[in-house]
Amino acid sequence: SSSVRPVRLATVPSTSTTVADPAPIAAPAPVPAPEAAPAPAPKPSVLEKTNVPTIAGPAAGDEARLMFLALQSGAIDRAALGAEFNWFLTDGKIKGAAARLKPYGAPTAVTVTMTAERGGMEVSTSELKFASGTLTTLMYRTPDGKVQQFFVSRN
Repeated sequence: SSSVRPVRLATVPSTSTTVADPAPIAAPAPVPAPEAAPAPAPKPSVLEKTNVPTIAGPAAGDEARLMFLALQSGAIDRAALGAEFNWFLTDGKIKGAAARLKPYGAPTAVTVTMTAERGGMEVSTSELKFASGTLTTLMYRTPDGKVQQFFVSRN
């Protein structure tokens, strides 16, 4: 069985001391406001607009139109694609894209809204106008004119 042992506390004799009134505590000196830090340098854009490479082949808007029409028809010129995009763009993906894009018909206008450089490639966005609305494309091309990525989105 467990037993509890009483603990004996030691007592300390009390000594009484008189303390004089303390002197008033002065308020601390004001801390000067820190000087404004200089504004940080602007971060470089991920997409540089100044060093857009020269691309062999059609202008960005023309290539966006051609890629859209090719996807829409289901007939892609694989020689116009970079190796990885060619591998990624399977026949099944092309067939699915064609089914989704066919209802739009041919674009009535194409406007390039941005071109920039990223990783040595031209990056461009274009708006494709249709009677039923607008689609936006995002395309990456290497200087040899090969399309490395092509995205189509609804506005």
